[in-house]
Amino acid sequence: MCSMNLRDYLKAKSLSQAAFGRLLKPPVSQGKVNHWLAGTRRVSLSEALQIERVTGGLVSPAELVHVGNGAAPAEDGPLQAVAG
Repeated sequence: MCSMNLRDYLKAKSLSQAAFGRLLKPPVSQGKVNHWLAGTRRVSLSEALQIERVTGGLVSPAELVHVGNGAAPAEDGPLQAVAG
């Protein structure tokens, strides 16, 4: 299954931010969804898991970590010691 970001999901399903917010339990406001999309508010883990369920897995929690900034999730590189 291909993952998509929340903005693309809303567009593909012709859902408004307000309508999507009402699908969550408890419902969230249109403003909160807008903050997620703008990257000015983080999606909580419980919200991310719920969004994954509501979208049938099309929007994964990993996609929600980077909502708003357009950046792909960073790949883990080798650990490096920090000089102190």
